[in-house]
Amino acid sequence: MFTIKHFINLISSSIIGLISLIFVYKYSLINFNRPVLLAFTYVLLFLFVIFSFNKIKVIPRWRENNKYFLAAIILFVLLLLYYVLFTPKPDSSFELLSVKNWLDNFYHGEFPYRLRSTFTAYPFLYLFASPFYWVGNIALLEVLAWAVIGLLLILNSTTVREKVIKLFFLLVSPLTFYGLFESSGYFLSAVILITLIFLSNKYLTPGKVNIKFIVFAVLFGLFFAIKMEIIIVLIIYLLFFFRNNIKDGFLFFEILSAVFLITIIPFILWNPVLFFFNGPFSLFFMFDIPWWELLIFLGISFYVGWMVSDLQEIFFASGILLIIPSLINLLFVPGAGLSNFIFCLPFLILSVKDYRVEKFAGKILEN
Repeated sequence: MFTIKHFINLISSSIIGLISLIFVYKYSLINFNRPVLLAFTYVLLFLFVIFSFNKIKVIPRWRENNKYFLAAIILFVLLLLYYVLFTPKPDSSFELLSVKNWLDNFYHGEFPYRLRSTFTAYPFLYLFASPFYWVGNIALLEVLAWAVIGLLLILNSTTVREKVIKLFFLLVSPLTFYGLFESSGYFLSAVILITLIFLSNKYLTPGKVNIKFIVFAVLFGLFFAIKMEIIIVLIIYLLFFFRNNIKDGFLFFEILSAVFLITIIPFILWNPVLFFFNGPFSLFFMFDIPWWELLIFLGISFYVGWMVSDLQEIFFASGILLIIPSLINLLFVPGAGLSNFIFCLPFLILSVKDYRVEKFAGKILEN
């Protein structure tokens, strides 16, 4: 899995290790007396696991081993539930409080976008959290998101060692836990988008417009957001999926756009001033990169959408395109945030696959 020929695996795992190390070092400065020692230990553990995987020779079929991995996911979900239900203030992060306050205002008949915030989502994402609001704990939504991404990692893997390495990346990276409760908006958005991509790729038939086509277009529209991360991933995926059926692709995008507008128009009519000053559009011009760089990234996204050949390459290209501006900001912008790393992490993990490379056949996935 990690030889010079497996460049996607090598690049993805290297970036996962790098951004995880940045988090380990940053927060060990706050909580530990010897941050360098902790960071060095983390690097040794990470490298030991990576280099050990090529020594695993037995590759049984995933259907014969799924129960053990599912049991591991269930166990970890139970631990998360214990943390959420029986420890103080698990839902006190800024983003989870923002969701709760939005729903408080909405269900009390007040305009929900009352204050400008660095975390502002589109209406349906807040409404999607309503069941967890009514049971009294918004953080349960993040537990569900972790369970979903854990299942997708397992069900999208074909060999035992692929499942093990993906779960290792998910469980050992501190971004996972930071994303669960401290930057939940990024983590939840990534999980929802990845889930829609998986399901649509599995159940939609290119060149066939039917009820499933409309349902998925509606779902993408409900969770659509005018944010760089969402737009880049959708450009890559939709061009990949509809490149041989451009007409259907335009229809899909038209339905998506119409549904998105339907979800925001009621709030615009309710209070246009507060919506545009405090709502999600207030952050539209607050990208972390200059406009000319944004246009370059969008152009690259269109090119990549035509070039990718499968889901692995979609996730890999999306993760790379989204991580580059964050790394640039980290190097050259003082005080740059790390939250966008959380959005990229699931894409990079999913791009790791167990495959072999042959001279004339190219990439061949293991069975």
